[in-house]
Amino acid sequence: MGTPYDFSVFFEYIWEWIMALLKIAKLGNPVLRQMAKPVDLNELRDPELQAFIDDMIETMYHEGGV
Repeated sequence: MGTPYDFSVFFEYIWEWIMALLKIAKLGNPVLRQMAKPVDLNELRDPELQAFIDDMIETMYHEGGV
């Protein structure tokens, strides 16, 4: 019988590869003064927008919070 494998490191690597870490705008960046576009609730069903939201959450966790 073989040794059981620990796939946690592999899955962590794959997860980091799949998720995109986004560039963060820092204090003083003019983009922080721009008004955000309103998002209709129906737009939240768009897979592209949902992937962007997931990437923002992953970036937040990677950077240690807000």
